[in-house]
Amino acid sequence: MRRWMLVGFFLFMVLCTVASRVYDSVTVPKVLTTSAKQKSVEVTAEGQGTVKAKARKIYPVYGGLRVGQMEVLPGSQVQEGDCLFWYDGTSMAEKREELLRELEQLDLDLEKEQISQESYIGLTQTEAAQWELELALRELAQGQTEFEEIFADYNEEVARIHKEYEDSMDLTEEELWRQQEKEWEEARQNLLAAKNSRDQELLAAERKIEDLEEELDLISDEDENTVKKLEKQLERAREDLEDLRNFWEDRVDYTRFQLDVVDDQENRIHAGLTSVQEARKESYEAAIKQAEEELEIAQNTLEDQRKAVEKAQWQVHTAKKQDGAARMSSEQKKRISDLTIKGLKLDREVKEKELKILEEMIRTGGQVTAMEAGVVVDLEISSGKTTTGEELLSLAVNDSQFEGSFLKEEQKITVGDRIKISIPGTNKTKEAVIARINLLEETEGIFQADLEDLELPLGTVTSYVCTKQSDMFPKVIPVTGLRKDMKGYYCLVARASSSILGEEFWAERVEVQVIYEGSQEVAVEGALFDGDQVIVGENQAIGEGSRVRLVSDFY
Repeated sequence: MRRWMLVGFFLFMVLCTVASRVYDSVTVPKVLTTSAKQKSVEVTAEGQGTVKAKARKIYPVYGGLRVGQMEVLPGSQVQEGDCLFWYDGTSMAEKREELLRELEQLDLDLEKEQISQESYIGLTQTEAAQWELELALRELAQGQTEFEEIFADYNEEVARIHKEYEDSMDLTEEELWRQQEKEWEEARQNLLAAKNSRDQELLAAERKIEDLEEELDLISDEDENTVKKLEKQLERAREDLEDLRNFWEDRVDYTRFQLDVVDDQENRIHAGLTSVQEARKESYEAAIKQAEEELEIAQNTLEDQRKAVEKAQWQVHTAKKQDGAARMSSEQKKRISDLTIKGLKLDREVKEKELKILEEMIRTGGQVTAMEAGVVVDLEISSGKTTTGEELLSLAVNDSQFEGSFLKEEQKITVGDRIKISIPGTNKTKEAVIARINLLEETEGIFQADLEDLELPLGTVTSYVCTKQSDMFPKVIPVTGLRKDMKGYYCLVARASSSILGEEFWAERVEVQVIYEGSQEVAVEGALFDGDQVIVGENQAIGEGSRVRLVSDFY
């Protein structure tokens, strides 16, 4: 009996072991492993690029001409001597006439500048200011005399007006009316006389201006002193004419006002609105007020003349300082004039060359031809449009180049690397060598790879692949074995341990540093030992400390 119980126990243990193994096969994560190897790392870079011209022949576009017939389009292949386009004949003729006029104007400007350069000696600012001061003083003296005369006239006029009013107080209504009629006639005559005097004095002032203008035209430009004096006199004469107009406008307005007052009085008397005596009183008061206003105007004019003298005196003071700082002005003007003449001569040379080119174009009928074989790349002109000279016209000549892009942070290519360029519409590729790399852009790098022919059309957009091997590294693992968390890069290594159930494997964390990263593999440094089984795949999620089962595949 005991024997059967012992046998049963061992059978139970076997069944439990088998069940445990079956449970492990189902629940314990399966992992694929490999060991770190000494080898190189394969790097693959992929991207897109465009076929572009390696060398371009730029054709200058003549500005200001209308384009006639176009013979090519962008992408057109041309041979040496083929016509690209035509300039319009009428447009070329018009442009030639324009250039001839510009050359003539440049000749005139050059001659004028050369003549003006002969003398730079003229009135100093002090002399001009002193002359202005003398004029202002003369005007003040004249204004003082005129004011004294006006003041005397004012006193006489006020006394006369007052006397006439006092005398009229003793006159009868009939006598007052006759006097009213007499005053109306005097006012009318005064208005006519004022208009006549205005016309005569304005005519005399205008003739003076004409005489000065004629005299100025007869004076040679070389006599700069005389020219400037006459110009000042002419300016002053024009100002005097304007002042004279204003004076006579006021005078005529005053006499017209006097006539209107008398008219108004007569109308009011006839209408019975007032008596002759009341009208006389109103006339007296209006005449006194007008005389006072004229005296005030004369006083203001005299004050303005005094201020003009003060201003002229200050200008003399300022001009002396300015002349002191500008004693080298003549030499400076001479240097500036030399530069101006030089610039005009250079402008003339440019226009002459432009005219020569245009005349040759006219001789050939406006035809623009290819100077060598190539492909039309840039064509910024069209039939019927007028050119500006800034348009781009170029041909791709000789070889082409492939220009590709890549992310700078993931740069896997260098100068000298070979790339394979896909030929669109086929399974073929074309090999090329990276000749230049541009890293000036912030995030994107640009490279150029020379193409030996124009097999791929310019402007073709296609993909490229670059595959290369790195140097040898002592520890290389698949990229699937590299893991990363907040602490950094690490690997999970399957470590073996013994138990009552036999040998078991546990996932152990090993810190590593990445020293070179490839497309499928990565070179690392860290506590990896020869024979360590680096976990590179699992059928379910695992972590540090997970129990795992090594398999060759998951199927």
